[in-house]
Amino acid sequence: TDVKPFADFLISGGLAAAGLDVSAGGLNTVSLLLTGGATTALAAGWFVPGTGDAEEFDMKAEALSIFTQLDYSLSDQLTVTLGLNYTEDEKNVNPNVTVVDPFAALPLTAVGLGALAGLQLFPPFPDYGPGTDESGKFKSDDVTHTFRVAYSINDAMTVYASHSTGFKATSVNLSVDGRTPGNRAADPEEATNVEVGLKATFANGYINLALFEQSIKGFQSNVFNGTGFSLVNAGEETHEGLEFDSMFALSDNLVVGLSAIYMDAVYDSFLLGTCDKTGLADAEFACPAGQSTIDFSGRKPAGIHELSYNVNATYNFAMDSGVEGFFRVEYVHEKDVKTADLIPFRIANRGSDNVNASLGFSSANGGWDAMLWGRNLTDHKSLISAFPTTAQPGSFSGYPNPPRTYGFTLRKNF
Repeated sequence: TDVKPFADFLISGGLAAAGLDVSAGGLNTVSLLLTGGATTALAAGWFVPGTGDAEEFDMKAEALSIFTQLDYSLSDQLTVTLGLNYTEDEKNVNPNVTVVDPFAALPLTAVGLGALAGLQLFPPFPDYGPGTDESGKFKSDDVTHTFRVAYSINDAMTVYASHSTGFKATSVNLSVDGRTPGNRAADPEEATNVEVGLKATFANGYINLALFEQSIKGFQSNVFNGTGFSLVNAGEETHEGLEFDSMFALSDNLVVGLSAIYMDAVYDSFLLGTCDKTGLADAEFACPAGQSTIDFSGRKPAGIHELSYNVNATYNFAMDSGVEGFFRVEYVHEKDVKTADLIPFRIANRGSDNVNASLGFSSANGGWDAMLWGRNLTDHKSLISAFPTTAQPGSFSGYPNPPRTYGFTLRKNF
């Protein structure tokens, strides 16, 4: 059997780096060590037409939520709010996954060739669900609450403090990577949020200010690794930040606004982070020898902007012909951030420096509206998301943000 094309691939994929003999005799020795149809697998090649996986998942989900909220005024200035919510969630999953990859079915680790396991893209998938040892039923429930105290200093200013909890039900890994009981699903998330803030209104505007800390225990991380999705729970993730929102009318015609948020996010505990097997990601994400996960504890999650803000201005005007109009311009900034943990920042980062504008007209009686608008007028370029290219180790794919875009909207009311 002619196995040279596949042997060449193994050599380029790192067979020699694994310390194995790449001579003709050495390759014959490798094939003799392998069991369960090794020669057939080598002859078939790797990822050739007819091999791969076909995935079909049938999931039925039902959720029940019962909630109530009470506002109680302890005085003319002090109000207490208490809310309770019970949520029950059940998912029934029936997978139908067919894997055709002879090479991936070989017991490489059992015969001392674990260094080649990274080339086994689609290992066998043991089905689960009705009629098997695993029922495919995933059920979770929780009681969450909101407790808030608000004090009105005067008619124009209120301060408040709140404590609330949240719940995200069990999520199921509907991909070929959910092949083992420990990787079928991610356990529920439990969130806790503490917030203090101030709300103030003036004759010509308002200011809202909030300081918050949100912690998520069991954060559900779902990372595409090139052939499937690694759905795991992080131990705990914390977000601390400051949010500011304001609007001021500088005149009868001109209104300006400023909204901003600063957020510091960190994985307090994340022992099972997805690591890099290609050697192309930053060194800190490389898989330790013999492991497929890495400890992310203390690191910043990807995709969360540290600083974001929006500055905008709207000018309203009236025309002699009974037509009212406005002109609005805004600047949107989001600090550059790494799009995905497994892709270097220089390859895939995301941020915004966009200018949007619109010019609108409407009839005084409300019969029609017309608007000319433009988005991303600076034609700023970044990626919305990025991921390792499917079954092509060393390649990356990404989705770019929308380019400079213009439009015209006409609306008629009848």
